[in-house]
Amino acid sequence: MINIKNSKHLIKTILSKFTFHRFYQGYKYIKFLIYYYKNKKKINFYKSSYDPKETLPKVIHVETRTLCSGKCTFCAANILNTSRSDDLMHMELVDKLILELSELNYKGRLSFYNNNEPFLDKRILSIIDKARKKVPNCFLELKSNGKGLKIETVDNIFKSGLDCLYVNDYLDKENYKNKIFSKNVQSLLNNVNNDYSHLKKKIFFIHRLEDQILNSRAGTSPNRNSENLSYKWRCFRPFEMMTLSPSGNVAMCSDDVYYDEVMGNFKESKLIDIWTSEKYKKNREILINKNRNLINTCKNCDYIGYTLN
Repeated sequence: MINIKNSKHLIKTILSKFTFHRFYQGYKYIKFLIYYYKNKKKINFYKSSYDPKETLPKVIHVETRTLCSGKCTFCAANILNTSRSDDLMHMELVDKLILELSELNYKGRLSFYNNNEPFLDKRILSIIDKARKKVPNCFLELKSNGKGLKIETVDNIFKSGLDCLYVNDYLDKENYKNKIFSKNVQSLLNNVNNDYSHLKKKIFFIHRLEDQILNSRAGTSPNRNSENLSYKWRCFRPFEMMTLSPSGNVAMCSDDVYYDEVMGNFKESKLIDIWTSEKYKKNREILINKNRNLINTCKNCDYIGYTLN
């Protein structure tokens, strides 16, 4: 028998019966419905008149080095238990990518990171500099966990041409609850507020929970049970995203941590040829028609299905 002392206790008791997983799934479903009804035209466009030759990906993620220094339990690439090798993209391949995007006059978001820490690649400043000079109309964005990051490096990478930097500070439960940044990230924030105020509108500091339970990340998330998922949801990612590994493999989704669903390899092919390939076309048709179960990396995925701008 539950002793209900007051209405506040009653509310807490009811809420305690709902697992975080159920709440999260309900929240995502409502969010998806809102997005769906706001974007009917977009869905119809993708289903009927979409032409990849005319519509380049909104977002291109590029891992120039696979290593990450984070310990996030929701990510299979975390430094504590990753099975990914520490691979580095050859500069010849970086140059090939930038040249091809230059020829396409690419205007989308070019992000030299994915499931990795971009500043562990010591060439990142020169890569950003090359990309800015050769692909002037793209939006260059990075996300970092801020570990060991120095304000001078941050300042220099913006001077190299970066448009935006997110510093996601992954914290334990106590510091996350109290909104206390780690020592190094707080130092960066203080520097931006005091001596580097010109960066205020370009860099964003975010409290994140290191043990947060997120989506299943294409069935790879270590702290989520993603077996036997059967979501009949559309996914826009193959219409809007490309993800590139250091070896040149191209995946259609940033949640494909191991690059299991390979669309092609841009060491061997042009990026635009991979984007317009029959395999990409087939996967687009599958996912716009809610058939996630037909693709191995998608059948255990509960991602909401659309790419944020």
